[in-house]
Amino acid sequence: MERYSGKFLSRKLDHSTFGKIINRIPLVYFIILIEAFANRIEELLYKATIAFADSTAVSTGIYEARIHKGKEIKARKDYKLHILAGYFPEYCLTYIKTALGTDKHTSDAEGLVQMLDRIIEWLCYMLADRGYDAEKVHEAIVRKKMVDIVKRKKHISKMASYRSITEKFFNSNLYKEIRGIIETIFGGLENKGLLKTRLRNPSTIYKYSVAVAINHNHRTSILAGLISSLRYFFETLCVNQIYLKGY
Repeated sequence: MERYSGKFLSRKLDHSTFGKIINRIPLVYFIILIEAFANRIEELLYKATIAFADSTAVSTGIYEARIHKGKEIKARKDYKLHILAGYFPEYCLTYIKTALGTDKHTSDAEGLVQMLDRIIEWLCYMLADRGYDAEKVHEAIVRKKMVDIVKRKKHISKMASYRSITEKFFNSNLYKEIRGIIETIFGGLENKGLLKTRLRNPSTIYKYSVAVAINHNHRTSILAGLISSLRYFFETLCVNQIYLKGY
């Protein structure tokens, strides 16, 4: 940001100035930006009919003293990036519908419920692993008109709950075939070194986590634009050929 500030502003700004500005920006602004990218991708292609939920660790260089089995140890202080993503199988393309940055004590189920609260109804298959097998998650999925494909834990629910009602929708073949796709998002971010940070302020780390997800959507939006342009080109070409053959 410091390098390119002179091209957009009347003078060059120091990187510390950008750091102070980012500290004043609310986290929700970062989330709104990633959702704006997602909406743009859906306008260029379509609203995905397959959705995933998962989380990954955002590592820091901060260590804190803890008591483990009666002994004091130093443990690394990590955070989490939660994502709700869509998938276009014909293009092998993924995008992040919304995201959330939290500390590592926020459960996957709670993170997904908060993300689902931010979206409107989404007619799609909702895939997630056993970490999301919670009653509040199944209820939130049903309320958003999604097909519940959440991997179940071993215990059997005998109550007339959302979990028991949606259990009949679980498709093990679909889950096994598609579930691993979401790891490509985290794998790409990990290969770029974006899931590690030297930041120390928790609120800034939350923003950084969501900014990492914005990075993925930015690249996906460029690809979606290229796909949309090529599709329009070939459709126009086919129409012209049919028109010429008519003569």
